[in-house]
This record gives sequence, C-alpha cells and structure tokens, in this order.
Amino acid sequence: MTTSQPTRSRLPRGVSLIEMMVASAVLIIGLTGITAMMIRGAVNGRNGQQAMTAANLVNQKMSELQAANFDALVVTSGSFDAGTARDAGYVVDGSGRKYQSAYVVKDISTTWPMYLVQVQLDYTDGNGKRVIDMSSAVISRAPDAG
Repeated sequence: MTTSQPTRSRLPRGVSLIEMMVASAVLIIGLTGITAMMIRGAVNGRNGQQAMTAANLVNQKMSELQAANFDALVVTSGSFDAGTARDAGYVVDGSGRKYQSAYVVKDISTTWPMYLVQVQLDYTDGNGKRVIDMSSAVISRAPDAG
C-alpha cells in the first residue's frame, strides 16, 4: 500500500513590504487631496465672509451719504481711477482685515439739483488678490414748490 502524503496548501503568511508601500502611497495621496480640499474650503469661507463684510460697509457708507443733508454734500472733482476720490477712511474687522473706502460725488443736475454718489471699497482677499466693491446712487432734491 502506498501512502500518499497530503499536499500542503500555501497559507498566506502576512503582507509583503511592496504591498505595504503601495497601500501607504494610496493613503498618502488620498489624505493630501482631502487636506487640500479643506484648506481651499477655509479660504473660500474667508473670502465669502470678506465679501459680505465689504458689501455691508459699502451699503453703510452709501446710507450715511444719502442720509446727510443734500446741501452738505461736497461735489468732488476726483475719480477712483485718478486716485483723487475723497478718502472715507478704513475699517479693520475682528480678524484684523483692512477695508479702505473712498467716495465721489458728481453733479449731474439737469432741471433740479441731482448728484451721482459712488462709493468704492477695496481689500485683499484670502488669495492675496485686490478686490473692489462698488455702489452708486443718485441723490436729488426737488425744487421748492413755492
């Protein structure tokens, strides 16, 4: 009688070094992508917050100029492009970001006194780019009916 030896099956003995290196590389690439997305999201959130703050500051300055006495408005001969607009100061928000504002008042009178008021606000966003937010309104005073 011949006795046959049972065949030995090859059992896995663990993970090879190459498999570990490939798995580590895939994990690192995935984590790098996730980190980049989180950083980009934080910058976009900051830019959105700055844009909202800038819009509020422009609207606030425009409201102040509209609420002022019409005769107290001083017509400016300057412009934003020439850098001769009236300086309206700057605001620093709670995070230390600076917003510089200026305005121009132009006389566009035809039949009665009418001014075009433009407010400009500029700041640097989270990407280091200069952003300009602008608003304009026409303010008029109807002639006396007397």
